[in-house]
Amino acid sequence: MKIEYTYLIEFKPTGQLYFGSKYGKNANPDTFWKDYFTSSNAVKDLIKEHGVDSFEILAITPYPDGGAYDAETKFLIENDCANSDLWLNESNNDYCLPHDSAVVKQRMIKKYGVTHNTQIPGVKEKQH
Repeated sequence: MKIEYTYLIEFKPTGQLYFGSKYGKNANPDTFWKDYFTSSNAVKDLIKEHGVDSFEILAITPYPDGGAYDAETKFLIENDCANSDLWLNESNNDYCLPHDSAVVKQRMIKKYGVTHNTQIPGVKEKQH
């Protein structure tokens, strides 16, 4: 039976957190950290290096009527997890934000030192 859920885990060696969701056809909170771990490459790499016991499950919240992905996205955006050293999340699930939004501009400045992707050396040339 499909039950969507969100989860919060902690990487014990550093105290860093990861917030995620499982919402596909095999979603079931009973299988979390048994059959399913995460889709995060950052977390997967840490598991390879340090093992699954280096993480602690802090919370699992079921969404039997759906909406786990939306709840995850709302949490990530509100806490700006992708731009915080406290979080292992590499994205706030905000892929569809307008390129001129303040969030996108702030992320571009932090990552590349510019406000628009065409200002990154080599990018504009590749677009033509």
